[in-house]
Amino acid sequence: MRRPTTIRGYILVEAMVAMVVLSLGILALRSAQQQTTLARGQARDYTQARFLLERLIAELEILPILREGASSGVFEGDFSRFRWSRTVSRVSLPGMEPPVQLLPGMMVQAPDAFVGKITATVFWTRSGQEFQETVETLVAPAKLPQAENEITLSPTS
Repeated sequence: MRRPTTIRGYILVEAMVAMVVLSLGILALRSAQQQTTLARGQARDYTQARFLLERLIAELEILPILREGASSGVFEGDFSRFRWSRTVSRVSLPGMEPPVQLLPGMMVQAPDAFVGKITATVFWTRSGQEFQETVETLVAPAKLPQAENEITLSPTS
């Protein structure tokens, strides 16, 4: 018996198509693995940044008195690729305190109520991209020193 001649070369084409499909599948798996590794690294960085932010805030919260202003720096040791900045400021809450009569005919206008605000930010780079995470928290007004000229006297009408 004789084989049909049209089947010749069909196995070669079939093998080539299978190799192309297999190669594309391997490339897709490799790309997915790279994306997964990058996402895992980014998640680890965000978790580490949150812990570092908590540390920055805690360092200020334990102080008895805070000074308004900004500071920045770089973490040491294993965290040297993380940079930080933090700001302590005053946030006014106007109209909270009504005027008080100190002497007949003299009203004392209490200063606007305020609270302290701490803003901390951590910066880092991964795969050539800049990332940052920021946290803000409020602290008691007693932690910020009072300005000497905050109480104003005014005559009553």
